[in-house]
Amino acid sequence: MAECFTYFGIPKIYSIGMAVQSMSWAKVTEKKKDEIEKQSNKIVKRVNKLYQSGKYHTPLKSKFNFAIYRKIQSKVAGDVDRAYWDERGWFGNNRPWKNAR
Repeated sequence: MAECFTYFGIPKIYSIGMAVQSMSWAKVTEKKKDEIEKQSNKIVKRVNKLYQSGKYHTPLKSKFNFAIYRKIQSKVAGDVDRAYWDERGWFGNNRPWKNAR
């Protein structure tokens, strides 16, 4: 699933690989929750540093795919899809990666 997001302007997916051995979040031990929070905070700091440095960019492949989707949406989209794209201005000059920052 994470691979499909790279097509939508998300250049990298960060994840935490940790077994919790539980069926629900309420049953996870406090020690394990603390470890998860500690790792999450490290990732958040790394991502924030990336955004603040200005080194974040949208891959050319994502921009190309968006152009194709835009063309398809303009020709064959239903009323709901067309309204969604119109509302965001994506048929005009707005782009998702410009508003995401």
